[in-house]
Amino acid sequence: GSGVKVLDAFHVDNADMRYRYEKLKERMRSSKEPMKTIPNRLTKVMENDPSVFDLLGKCDASINETRLWHGTDVRGVQGISNNGWDVNYCVNNAYGLGFYFSDKATVSWRFAGNPNKVGKHWVTCMYLSRVVIGRTREQPFVVSSDPRDPVRNALYDNTRGYGGLLNPDAAYHTLRAADGSYFVVMDAMQCYPEYILFCEG
Repeated sequence: GSGVKVLDAFHVDNADMRYRYEKLKERMRSSKEPMKTIPNRLTKVMENDPSVFDLLGKCDASINETRLWHGTDVRGVQGISNNGWDVNYCVNNAYGLGFYFSDKATVSWRFAGNPNKVGKHWVTCMYLSRVVIGRTREQPFVVSSDPRDPVRNALYDNTRGYGGLLNPDAAYHTLRAADGSYFVVMDAMQCYPEYILFCEG
């Protein structure tokens, strides 16, 4: 966005997390029915400038693998980069229990919280993540964050299969909300935090 400066950027190289992510991709490819490709704003930007973005590598369109933004504060970076996303930290879930991403950097920036003072800079952290969207369901209304709420729990449970794993044949794997710029991913293994940007602005 305007006035935002990238102070530093790193590739996250976590072999265990990447292995789990690739195993989930394999499982998603076993779906009996093809998945409709869901274009998004960020994908279109990248496709329009292949000389820059092809360096990041290809995504698997057959399972709607794409790149999306996720904002966090400095404290959240170590946990996400070392262990991935943890559903136990998902407290306020306006559109359902899950991990919130966006194809608009400005949306994820707002969810990153207040910047943290690091040296002489006030830092906000942005992940450019690989995300397996799979099938989507439009989520037009707000859902309670109460863990006892039956609607909230059903939205999550409907994506589960054998052994509580994400079901490749589920009707949906990701909720799409607001103006379509909110992607609520239902399983931590659907996401890999590939790049981390430390920003000020």
